[in-house]
Amino acid sequence: AVDLTDLSQQVLEAAAKLAVDEEASMKVIHAHYPPWMHPTNVLYDLKPSQDEDFQEQYQEILDEQMAHLVRASSQFLPVTPEPEVVEHVNPVSAVLSAVHASNADLLTFGSHGPSSLKERVLGTTAERLLLGSHCSVLAVPPAVPLLT
Repeated sequence: AVDLTDLSQQVLEAAAKLAVDEEASMKVIHAHYPPWMHPTNVLYDLKPSQDEDFQEQYQEILDEQMAHLVRASSQFLPVTPEPEVVEHVNPVSAVLSAVHASNADLLTFGSHGPSSLKERVLGTTAERLLLGSHCSVLAVPPAVPLLT
């Protein structure tokens, strides 16, 4: 599972190393909550764009980002990942459903750590993936820059 941040490349590297060792296939999932699924704010009458052109452009950008991530990783990985973009109100549920549907043996994702009070109280996405997964989990922390 990737979130298209810089950490995503590290997640792919870690997953690919294991996939090669186990002679397994790899699927790269990005689940997102698109703007057209957000509820309308009645007080200000702010409505997200429901325009089909906007939705298509948004999806094209996500597909391009996923393709770029896979292309970049394919240059140094012996395994070619299969990208999948999923729209869902709850990205954690979407990832867990995709993992369950594919009968995966391992879920790999990046763990940025809690950054807000809300995340410290309710838990991070990584914690919810860890607790909800039916298979083994590998949480990849961000690389620590070397001190010189």
